[in-house]
Amino acid sequence: MSNAMGMEVQLPYPMQIGSGTFDLRPGLTWLGQAGDWSWGAQGNAVMRMGTNNRDWSLGNQLQGTAWWARVLGRRLAAGVRLVATRTGDIDGMDVAPSVNPAIVPTARTDLRAGTVVEGGLSLNLYIPRARAFRVAAEVLLPLMRDLDGPQLETDLTFVLGFRVVPISH
Repeated sequence: MSNAMGMEVQLPYPMQIGSGTFDLRPGLTWLGQAGDWSWGAQGNAVMRMGTNNRDWSLGNQLQGTAWWARVLGRRLAAGVRLVATRTGDIDGMDVAPSVNPAIVPTARTDLRAGTVVEGGLSLNLYIPRARAFRVAAEVLLPLMRDLDGPQLETDLTFVLGFRVVPISH
């Protein structure tokens, strides 16, 4: 990226678009349902495979989530969810001289780890037509943050999803 003087600079780790590594993303999901209630749990990980072309990789990540939902009517369901995410420190260090941990605190690779627990509320709306549509909205708020250093925080996450469900004949 270019700075105001037109010089190429390397941004600190949290401001970069991606990891630059190939990542393994294993996961396991368990679901249950009884009457108008449904529930589930999921565990997943992001495991960085090697380093990028700048000799570093983002920290591995483990995430666990559990949810409970209830049908409120023919077309509406509501749910609650709890999400816990643990992120590890960055492995290695950027080779760019512009990413100097003595000047930019977010360039410290040993202060990138942390644990965040979030709680969420969701609504799912089913809209029948020639094809069936589902609209889902969820709001997640942080309940607990234990970050190892100065890091960007998320105050609120809003998810909006649309799904077309084929109708069986």
